[in-house]
Amino acid sequence: MKVSKQHIRSEILNKLQSLDSHLKEKWDHELQKVLFSFIEDIQPRTIHSFIPMDHEVNHWPVLETLHQKGITIIIPQIAPNRVLKPIIYEGKDQLKQSKWGTWEPLKGELYEQSIDLIICPGLAFDPKGGRLGYGGGYYDRFLKLHPESQTLALCYPFMLQAEIPTEAHDIRIKTILCKP
Repeated sequence: MKVSKQHIRSEILNKLQSLDSHLKEKWDHELQKVLFSFIEDIQPRTIHSFIPMDHEVNHWPVLETLHQKGITIIIPQIAPNRVLKPIIYEGKDQLKQSKWGTWEPLKGELYEQSIDLIICPGLAFDPKGGRLGYGGGYYDRFLKLHPESQTLALCYPFMLQAEIPTEAHDIRIKTILCKP
């Protein structure tokens, strides 16, 4: 019997929200090191990334450090019709928390060039690059516009599933970094 997307979302979200804070901090630190190493290997000039919510893998320190080193960081702004507008990150004072709890730029310059690396959110992933997001389709639509970009997702061990149910419109992630 196949498990539904909604069942997986609910199960993983419950695990994320009940994850021990000390264990989460330890795993986040380990994943930050893995992410830094990955980024050093591919040397991107531009990185598009969501800003993690409290229950998500915290890669924010990596983004801040890369921004300080001169790498262009692009943050999504939610626009009408479930569209993500890529906005150049200028600093924390440019951010606001949306009604969904996500952080997005209040203002900023629209980025309209190619993107080297896109870090995608998600609740569950599989070894073939299947990604189960929150259900809005925002990133599937955005990734479709950037097929040349390297894509990446970060996850804790329980977020990696044997198989994620996918549909024709779902875009696979090229690299999944799971807690070592």
